[in-house]
Amino acid sequence: MVVSRAEGRTVRRKQAMQEHGTPLLTKPVHCRVCTILIGSGYEESRPIPLTNGRGFVCRQCYESIRRQSARRAAEHHEQDLSVR
Repeated sequence: MVVSRAEGRTVRRKQAMQEHGTPLLTKPVHCRVCTILIGSGYEESRPIPLTNGRGFVCRQCYESIRRQSARRAAEHHEQDLSVR
């Protein structure tokens, strides 16, 4: 069975999220981007695990990372089309 690179990344991302999960709500964690505290009693209550397994981000930083990734992908796609 041949798995595309995109499908492989999706599988690895899901595995990483399952392995790392969300931390116990009794212990706050820092957002890796903006460094706010995330946990029960703080502005953000639920951390989002990074796909590389190196910590957590808040909802606003997660959305920002997604927008930046989409923009880079669109720019890369435009460059590929202009080369052809």
